[in-house]
Amino acid sequence: MQLPEIQNDQDFQNEIAGSSGYAALLLYFSTCPECQAALRTIEADENRFYSRVKIAKMEVSDKKTRPDWVGDLRSVPTFVIFQDGREVKRLAGKGDKTALSRFKDWIVEVLNA
Repeated sequence: MQLPEIQNDQDFQNEIAGSSGYAALLLYFSTCPECQAALRTIEADENRFYSRVKIAKMEVSDKKTRPDWVGDLRSVPTFVIFQDGREVKRLAGKGDKTALSRFKDWIVEVLNA
């Protein structure tokens, strides 16, 4: 599965803000090894675990071109979770848990709710 790349406000509106239900946006740096590992894991998902939630990606290493709503990133990768187009949660690495493992835990929680 190839994740759609958000490159401008129109892409964001079409892919994330305008969608109903849950969606996630992976904020990443192209030079970040953990970001690249998360992307590879999601895009290579053969059992379609990650396809249960709409996911897009956005490269945010250039602060000058980063949209204001991204805000101040403390770490990457960061998964920004949206419900019906509104941001409801941000998941980044914390302690010994990677952002990807926290995202997977969130998906399991949502699917079992």
